Amino acid sequence: MGQELNVGAVLLGRVLLFGEQLIIRAELVDATDGSQLWGEQYNRHLTDIFAVQEEIAREISEGLRS
Repeated sequence: MGQELNVGAVLLGRVLLFGEQLIIRAELVDATDGSQLWGEQYNRHLTDIFAVQEEIAREISEGLRS
């Protein structure tokens, strides 16, 4: 998919909600060979959704710089 979009990396994610428990799995994958560049799972309370959004964006940005 990344090659069709002419990008170097693709962000994949999954969000699960169990009651008030929010589980987010995100990974950055190299589009050329499918290797994982970065990946993390976040387990938070639903009320923390905006804080975890900022945390994920920051960590992805840091991962792209390295």
